[in-house]
Amino acid sequence: MAYQLKHQTGASINIPDEDEEEANQANDNDGIDFTPPAAYLPTLISLLPTFKRPIVVVLDAFDLFAAHPRQALLYCLLDTVQSCRAGEGRNGLLVIGLTCVVNCVNLLEKRVKSRFSHRILKVPNPSSLEEYVQIARQLLDVRLDRNEVPMAHKIADLAQWNQRWRESVEVFLKSPTTRQALVEIYSLRCDIGNLARSLLSVVRRFDISSPWLSATALDDELNSQFPDKFEFMYRLPQSTMWILVAIYQWGTTGHDLVNLRMILDACTKAAVYQDSLRMVATLAGEIRAGGSVAMPAMTLRAAFEELVAMKVLIATTTNLKGTTSPEFVKYNCMVDRHTIRRVVEKAGSTTVKNWLVTASTVNT
Repeated sequence: MAYQLKHQTGASINIPDEDEEEANQANDNDGIDFTPPAAYLPTLISLLPTFKRPIVVVLDAFDLFAAHPRQALLYCLLDTVQSCRAGEGRNGLLVIGLTCVVNCVNLLEKRVKSRFSHRILKVPNPSSLEEYVQIARQLLDVRLDRNEVPMAHKIADLAQWNQRWRESVEVFLKSPTTRQALVEIYSLRCDIGNLARSLLSVVRRFDISSPWLSATALDDELNSQFPDKFEFMYRLPQSTMWILVAIYQWGTTGHDLVNLRMILDACTKAAVYQDSLRMVATLAGEIRAGGSVAMPAMTLRAAFEELVAMKVLIATTTNLKGTTSPEFVKYNCMVDRHTIRRVVEKAGSTTVKNWLVTASTVNT
């Protein structure tokens, strides 16, 4: 707080140092907290109304301050506001708390709650994804001037940078990866604070070689906050990728439930289709002749059973009497289509990726 006051007002604040004896004792204890003593907090806060300008204190994540021991900071701030009277060399003091916790007032101690004015303004979250994206654009659309960049000798250089930055923002927001990440962030928590923290993590990755926004950085930040429960699928063999694309194909045609026979038929058709494309490319001299891309049926069966064992495929019916052949038992895939596409695009071979693109033309 003292640093913020010095940075924004230019006035120096002198906080008394600890006694030498207490400092020596602190040096002897490695695990001691070296923050200023709590006794100096009232002295610092009591100086706020004495500045030349009225002071506005904004406490982001107000609920976290309520979790501090004895809520000393909140008590000192609100007590100073309550006893502050403008005039006679004392200006006003305003404390604003920002929080996403609705019942935050109930977390306050009795002595703190009695000094709280109970003036609460509820700000609704964005009502639509488009409004959410527009807010992200406003947060990123900043312009630099010579006051912020004193080393810029030419105004034309700043104008050129501002133009390139705006273009970078538009490319970043129009990227499908960014769009999907914003959809997931909005569906989980649509508050502005979470959006600002996610965008700030992208900006923090800037360096001299790459000073522009990256959709991949936003996707990595989202994955670090909410780990993918199907992350193990990126390490699966290519035979499993064939089965995943086959499931994706049947889902495209409206079949959410699949069995082993449907998977094998789809893989056979896909192999024939890919072999025909390779033959045409070979005759045209684009690639060298090679063997078939078909995956052995036994390998596909083993990969299918592995997915069942990992609970990626869940049987919808039980075959207690053995009247249904194992090849025709219907299974439901627990992985959504977006995850299948993401896994195949990242870990699949070229043949599997090509099949994913032409999925709608194979199952007919």
